[in-house]
Amino acid sequence: MKYYGYINKKNIEAYQPLKLSRDIVHKQMDIDEILLKEKDSWYETNEKGIVFFKQRNDSRLFGEIISQKIMESLGEKTANYSIAYVHHKLGLLTPNFHNVNENKYYDMYNLHQLLPQMPRNYKGFTLKRILDSFEYSGLENYKELQQSMINRYIIDWITHQIDTNPRNIIFKENKKNHKLTIGPSIDREQSFGARRCEMCFDSSNLKVWIPAIPYEDVNFREKPYTLDGIDPNIFELAIDYPEMVENAFNHAFSINYNNIFNDFRSKKQQITLPEETCDYLSDIIKRKEDEKHKVLKLIKG
Repeated sequence: MKYYGYINKKNIEAYQPLKLSRDIVHKQMDIDEILLKEKDSWYETNEKGIVFFKQRNDSRLFGEIISQKIMESLGEKTANYSIAYVHHKLGLLTPNFHNVNENKYYDMYNLHQLLPQMPRNYKGFTLKRILDSFEYSGLENYKELQQSMINRYIIDWITHQIDTNPRNIIFKENKKNHKLTIGPSIDREQSFGARRCEMCFDSSNLKVWIPAIPYEDVNFREKPYTLDGIDPNIFELAIDYPEMVENAFNHAFSINYNNIFNDFRSKKQQITLPEETCDYLSDIIKRKEDEKHKVLKLIKG
């Protein structure tokens, strides 16, 4: 079944910015050349400075905007998104969050440059290998990094975000004290069943959560499996890291998701969600909370 949303065009700004060359972006923002070939839509605006623009005209607009509100409510770092017209094309506008004077930035795929024990094979990434790599890194704050990753993973599961791949996870290293921390959340547009389709959330896309990075089984993406009403990725994570997973559960369910969804019923927002769509989103959260209780009951005995 599909649940629709609507864009309020009167709340959308239009821009005619200057496109920046890859060389300028690479120098000013420390983004590697390979990624720039994929994401080269960087512009200079008078209003917002350097911005990234993703052309979109489908439900992924909804997934990104709603996810940002959730991350902000949880106190998580997040890129700031707005729906905009850039040279008459509809999409998502994101102001640059890189501060290259203070930090060195890595996406997870490039983190091996700093932590050699990190995976390098794109399909070889699993959350367990990542968490183990932090522990063996020698970093004093490795537990903080583990908790940050688990927090994000639990939020992905709750919101059914399926595209948190190694290129979509950012870390920053402070140039003065060399402390490594997780960076802003980005690219969460495929949340809640939002896909490259018409302006809707498609509930058929939520039968099984297939994360871009499985917990341990590298074959999970190709052959997903389920336990009795419990996601196997979350259950196995909880078995190995019970205290951190409980912390992540408490963090992720510390906000009122219904209030966030209901805010989008207002036409003052860039997108409007009808009552049945808000109910659909709320039902996802309720089912995830029920699943959380099952996991906690099993690991606590």
